[in-house]
Amino acid sequence: MDMQYQAITRLAAAVLLLAGLSTGSVPANAVSSAGTFKVDWKPCPDAPNIQCGMLQVPLDWSKPTGERVPIAVARRPADDPGARIGTLFYNPGGPGAGAARYIVAAETAFSPTLRTRFDLVAMDPRGMGNSVQVRCELNLFTPDTTLFPRSEEQFQRMVRHNREFGQSCLRQTGALMHNMDTRTVARDHEALRIALNVDKVSWLGISYGAQLAANYANESPATPAPW
Repeated sequence: MDMQYQAITRLAAAVLLLAGLSTGSVPANAVSSAGTFKVDWKPCPDAPNIQCGMLQVPLDWSKPTGERVPIAVARRPADDPGARIGTLFYNPGGPGAGAARYIVAAETAFSPTLRTRFDLVAMDPRGMGNSVQVRCELNLFTPDTTLFPRSEEQFQRMVRHNREFGQSCLRQTGALMHNMDTRTVARDHEALRIALNVDKVSWLGISYGAQLAANYANESPATPAPW
């Protein structure tokens, strides 16, 4: 068990190092400093009752007025406007899963009560779904590597391959690879709240989505409110 734990710990450290994730020094008012945000809402393909669009957010929140990247978002208005409570942000967890498709398929993803009383809103976080993409030269999975090494040699082979894979992604993707951490995605959600022109939101986060919600509450303590 100790050897397995050490292997997992070493792998996690290698992956984080390769990804080049950075939370850096970001101004507390980075989102408000970035100017205006808006979404050109249009009916989603094959789901005309759902609204889809792109939200342009700063590539690097430490440079809020710098280059922007597109984030895919979706919104489903509450079925009963008279019973509407507010806006509900949703993230299905992972990390590694887009969320917009769950809004498009709301009838199977959310209860009748949530669909009746909330505007359901979600985004595909950076690198996922239809948002700005990560590009890599190599494949993460190959016949010569395994995620479950049973020897030191297999472990070292996996680490070498992961390092090469991460470096290829960094070469192809550039600065985006340094700006895909949870705090950054939380700030993207605050930009979405501003684009929606609502004062506060509720959150439904599954697994990692709860961590994202906690980061959002920490970044924007005045805006989230439980209902």
